[in-house]
Amino acid sequence: MSVTPMNQRQPQPWLQLARGPTSSMAAPQRAGVVGFRACTLNLGGLASRPKKVAEVVAWVGASGYDVVFLQEASTGAAPPLEYAASEMHADLTWRGWSFYAPGSAKARGCWMLLKRGGHVSQVQQREVEGADGRILRVDLQLAGQLVTLLCVYAPAKSGARQRFFDPAGPLAMCLASVGNRSVLLGGDLNCCLEAADYSGHLPERGQQRAEVLARRGGGARRHLGAGEGAARELQARRQLVAQLL
Repeated sequence: MSVTPMNQRQPQPWLQLARGPTSSMAAPQRAGVVGFRACTLNLGGLASRPKKVAEVVAWVGASGYDVVFLQEASTGAAPPLEYAASEMHADLTWRGWSFYAPGSAKARGCWMLLKRGGHVSQVQQREVEGADGRILRVDLQLAGQLVTLLCVYAPAKSGARQRFFDPAGPLAMCLASVGNRSVLLGGDLNCCLEAADYSGHLPERGQQRAEVLARRGGGARRHLGAGEGAARELQARRQLVAQLL
């Protein structure tokens, strides 16, 4: 299976996410970080697919990206490069850094490939408590500035997703621990900040469903409860985004 970029355009320079007026990170052009580029890609699983690991490594190496965030990248206890080399009985050439958070399920796992460059130094992976393979954190200095890279793969199921985005959940706790570092976050968040952004969303369908449940007796209350839960989750997501701005 070939791994190809989602589009063929040249990657655009990374645009800084400022963390408010206290941020010490200047715009990339002034900070000498011109051309640092990032990409995120959901791999759809790597278990029992060592050839796919090799193809990903080859594609990232040939791409114009400096860092690539990869989700659904679990290869068990062994990191992807070691797993593929063992299964294929061959060495995989990767001259950069490779970081991995496996998680407890085959569908989870975050992987980050970071290229070496003169502007990147003091690179270190940090443990993220309670993330279960859904958050991968790497701290580094980028042109002398403190930066945290976060690769995030949020749960798709509603209950688990609400816990993940909760103000006391693993993502909020991870962001709180970053301090004054600038953050570059990429991944598959499995959510939208506005209901109208959902693919194929039709607002009238929610009202139709509520009316059907009401006719069944008592169902409207359950529907309302689900709606309130979704609203709480949406508010939690917005609060997390606000921490990055």
